[in-house]
Amino acid sequence: MRGGRSRTDRVCVRACVAPWTRQWSGSVGRGRRHRGVPSRGGRPAVTPQRRESGTVVAGLPARSAALQWLPQADPPPGAGCGTARRNQVHPSLLPRHRGPIPIHWAIRAGDRETGVTVHWMDEEFDTGRVIVQRGGVPLEDEVVPDELLARMDALTSGLLPLALRRVDAGDAGEPQDEAKATYAGWMGEDFRRVDRTRTVREIHNQVRASRFGVYDPPGPVVQVNGRWVSVLRTRTDPGGGGLRIDCADGPLWIVESQAVERSE
Repeated sequence: MRGGRSRTDRVCVRACVAPWTRQWSGSVGRGRRHRGVPSRGGRPAVTPQRRESGTVVAGLPARSAALQWLPQADPPPGAGCGTARRNQVHPSLLPRHRGPIPIHWAIRAGDRETGVTVHWMDEEFDTGRVIVQRGGVPLEDEVVPDELLARMDALTSGLLPLALRRVDAGDAGEPQDEAKATYAGWMGEDFRRVDRTRTVREIHNQVRASRFGVYDPPGPVVQVNGRWVSVLRTRTDPGGGGLRIDCADGPLWIVESQAVERSE
């Protein structure tokens, strides 16, 4: 025992960035898309993954354990956490974009950057007190999924040692500002179609977010010149040409698409 805490008073870390990149970046790169995730108690159910990382745990007490899984509130049986208090790594700047797909929503919302938050877990989803947070990951107009996720993974690897040291020191964390909270839930059916009554920027960001893979077909669908296409990339200016569609506040150019059958 040290500092009044027993050796069994471990800290379990629920990190969703790295396993998320491994499960999703591969599917994005090969053109496959998410068709729905089974849930347990209303939350997505995903098998835990263990990360063997000397960088993360080096120099930390034995009671500090680094586990990763996504994105359920409690570890499944056999994860090794027992009844220890747990914390989580979340790929957004909480309280903005709580929920299972925060990067998608950061892009869809037009955020200029994103980042990583390590926070204590409580009874709600992604609402616990913040231990450490760091931004600075740019969301360029042409987002490349594998490159963005690699930056998020690198940021997480650099942030976890500091977070775990603070945890071991008994840092209670800072409360999240509920007035700034947003929820990044699974995209609704409206995400699958282009609604031309929306603004140029809204539709452009919808297409950008779809590059991370949510539905089949891989991009939202729209009818152009009498045929239906899945929109893969757009531009807000006419440079380079493309198929023009008129939105609520002006034109948008589709520069990459694929033909699809009409979807009711």
